[in-house]
Amino acid sequence: MSFDGDYEIYVKKMNAAFRAHDIYVEDGCFKFSDSALLAARNGNWLGAVGDLKNSLERVLGKNLNSSHRFLKKPYVRDFRFDGGDGLSVAIINEQSLEWYGRDGAEHAFDFLLESKRGLFANSKRYLDLGGHQMIWACYYALQSDTTEVISYEPSILNVAIGTFNCFINGVIGKVDIIPFAVLASNASEGDENSKMLVDFMNMPLRGYRIDRMDDLKFDFIKTDIEGYELDLLACPCYARILKHARYSHLELHLGHLQGHGIGTDVWVNRLQAADLNGKELYSGRDMFEFLSEASPKGFYSFILE
Repeated sequence: MSFDGDYEIYVKKMNAAFRAHDIYVEDGCFKFSDSALLAARNGNWLGAVGDLKNSLERVLGKNLNSSHRFLKKPYVRDFRFDGGDGLSVAIINEQSLEWYGRDGAEHAFDFLLESKRGLFANSKRYLDLGGHQMIWACYYALQSDTTEVISYEPSILNVAIGTFNCFINGVIGKVDIIPFAVLASNASEGDENSKMLVDFMNMPLRGYRIDRMDDLKFDFIKTDIEGYELDLLACPCYARILKHARYSHLELHLGHLQGHGIGTDVWVNRLQAADLNGKELYSGRDMFEFLSEASPKGFYSFILE
């Protein structure tokens, strides 16, 4: 796809995401200034990321709570990994600076270890549950020319930043973002318009049931949804999707639910009921063996096979 073609897709996807949240945007709101667009064509994204920050400040306004901060001078950071892979990331607010702007941020990129182990080989369709600012989704989409990524992300702020990240990495046409929280197919009626709030947003969380997707076959699945994975594990549709995949990255946020009286035994029972097996990402230990000794306050990543 040409730069102009990607730019057109970017603007359309930005507008569509905000409409999905009933947020009005003026025509041309997410277009770049002529000077920023000219610089972007030559690989300089500084003006474009500044334009994006200004647009988000204007459009989101009252929907952002007082704890959120945009950077005065946002920028794009270019990562270069062993083997020649690269990734460009917009550092636009304090959270993106904390997560992706600090020295050594790449050490938290689990996809690098998974790629080194060959887990993405021959994978064409990826499901990214909990896309945040689409860093993982961009990396997945860069694996081949024919890769397709579906990503769920409930924060419209993160969706906007993530859509920009998809554009600057040249994968805007290969990543489709569902701008809602993923919900189990057996979620209670009314959950799709929950009263829960998303980080930094003064807006109710909206959900979208996982079984609403037209094509439920994926080669690789990443789940990082801050504790809701416990509900998803009781969803027959989600369990079937995991079993079809070649590999899945599953994060268990035991610590988020431990305060509600949910212990490790509940997680183990849920995993066993779903007939899932795997290994802890870093140690390679059997998932159930690892959980038998794990702290109920911890957060852990597993590879399901």
